[in-house]
Amino acid sequence: MITPADRVIDRIQQDKYHDHRSARHSDIICNHFILDLLQKCPSLADDIENSRVKYQLNVEVSGLTHKVDLMIYEVGGGDNGPTLDRARLCMENKSVITAHGKNRRNRQSDLSDFANLLKAKQPEAIVLGHVLVGTGIQYVNIPDSVKRKCQILGIDFDHDVLPRLSSGDQQLWSEFGAKPNSEDAAFKTIEMMKSLPVKEKGFTHELGFDYLLIEPVFVDNINPPRVERENMFGINIDSQYQEMLVRTCRTYTSRWHTLVG
Repeated sequence: MITPADRVIDRIQQDKYHDHRSARHSDIICNHFILDLLQKCPSLADDIENSRVKYQLNVEVSGLTHKVDLMIYEVGGGDNGPTLDRARLCMENKSVITAHGKNRRNRQSDLSDFANLLKAKQPEAIVLGHVLVGTGIQYVNIPDSVKRKCQILGIDFDHDVLPRLSSGDQQLWSEFGAKPNSEDAAFKTIEMMKSLPVKEKGFTHELGFDYLLIEPVFVDNINPPRVERENMFGINIDSQYQEMLVRTCRTYTSRWHTLVG
């Protein structure tokens, strides 16, 4: 099965490195997820086809310091775009791929704030979370370290460095220096994300996510990136993504189609 993480890894392979300052990976995840969901959820596909609902990426919402990554929302008269009070589904994507430490706490806080806002403002909306967690114990920081060093030393990054990234060129470690993670960094990050509240099936108005998908990936910008399907965290990526799609469709159908047909 192709999961959102597969699409992100494809993009990293294309770009040759992971840019932690770019939001493009979130868009990739949302686009892949919504297409999969439409294929597997006839009730949602019918609502989209008949213009009862629409979806949009990167929606500005009052109360959050960042945009909602994906929103499916009801179309009102004289539709002026998505609003939280008409949201049927909201999805938030986060990643802790290279540096962990403080980053894991910040991303968990973002997800917690997101769930709290949906609980307060639109408790009927389906709340989804997706987290990419890097498993590398060291990495090279491209935007902040490598590119800066290239500028200082007059090295042509695009010509002399970029083609070597994510290729397995071990000499890059000594040329640009490794940033370390602890051996258990990924485990701690995953455990912290798992501590976020997830609703029991059928408990619409509880605080938490209807589904939270965590996908471990290996990315250090030196070696070829990969999705960690064989992992020590007990995460079956393919089956859990399939469960996310099935559960989301069931929840959507039960909340908005039980009185139809």
